[in-house]
Amino acid sequence: MKLYITTFLLLLSFLSFSQSFSPFVNVELLNLDCDSLNDLTITISQDSNQVDMDTAIFYSDLGSFNISLFNSSDNIGYANMSYSNGLNIYVDLIVDTVISSNQAIISSIEPISGLNIGSFIIENNINGGIIIIAISPEDGNNITIAGNSSNIVFENIFLNPPGSTLNFTSEIISELGDLDIQNFNFLIVCQCITQYFDLFINTCNNFLWDGLIYDSTGVYTNVYSDVNGCDSIITLNLTINNSSNDSLEITSCDDFLWDGALYNSTGVYTNIYSDISGCDSIVTLNLTINNSSNDSLDITSCDDFLWDGTLYNSTGVYTNFYSDVNGCDSIVTLSLTINNSDAVNLFISSCNIFLWDGIDYDSSGVYLNTY
Repeated sequence: MKLYITTFLLLLSFLSFSQSFSPFVNVELLNLDCDSLNDLTITISQDSNQVDMDTAIFYSDLGSFNISLFNSSDNIGYANMSYSNGLNIYVDLIVDTVISSNQAIISSIEPISGLNIGSFIIENNINGGIIIIAISPEDGNNITIAGNSSNIVFENIFLNPPGSTLNFTSEIISELGDLDIQNFNFLIVCQCITQYFDLFINTCNNFLWDGLIYDSTGVYTNVYSDVNGCDSIITLNLTINNSSNDSLEITSCDDFLWDGALYNSTGVYTNIYSDISGCDSIVTLNLTINNSSNDSLDITSCDDFLWDGTLYNSTGVYTNFYSDVNGCDSIVTLSLTINNSDAVNLFISSCNIFLWDGIDYDSSGVYLNTY
């Protein structure tokens, strides 16, 4: 798919009109070494009184931009615009947004004022090669009153293909529908053999590679040069598995057994496990321990004692279990002493009356006193 650069604005500010439409176009490469990073320069100029350019398309059949190495605010080149009236404009080409590893938005920034002259997109074709499309801003006419020239330099971001013929094509359409097509051919040769390596890394959370921390799964490329200037291209196939964090909220009586360890006090405890990917699975135990209670009763009673519906008539130690408000055991121990009463029978035969414990009894019968 072709890349559309939304605007070069002043980079491609061409105003012209004539019976002929013949813009001058040139494409240059700083070197012709295979698999090496390169400067790509595009020059466009028009004489006065030519037809205004509407759209300029530049594309190649091979090569690529190393967009995967871009970061926001990187300076990737510059442009000079010269006009026959003496006006000259210089801008830096600054990375505005990296959309993907094959697409980025570039802004043209005037370095002194910081003014954004315009923005455009550069892109790698999925079938190989690069595409740039520039749409000139509307200026209200289709005539170039004064001649002009633009020189746009992408510095060290174009990756030459392996040894082959590299073809660039420019297609420029005027505002009156004229079409100018020009072709540029470069013989790319291998001064040395580029080495290609693949790394397959499966790791947890992030991976440090050449000073950069990568925290997402993806395919990344680094290009290295040896002392002879020959490139080694390493492709990192990275899989990131993220660690997990879980928590347990447990309330228990007296103690709690967790993974073979017995905990008997309230607190926060952590166990670390390994998941199927070999990454940490961290589980935090928030433990509340409610202790059971123990109480005792010491009771001495005569003959028997009634406790919680049960009648006890012998000395001994008895235990009852209850549940408190936390659901834990409340244990009460009864230490019971039973003293048995004595019974004594008196058989008395008396005349008229009998005095017993201050009371006169004057009739036969059975009487009971308790002491």
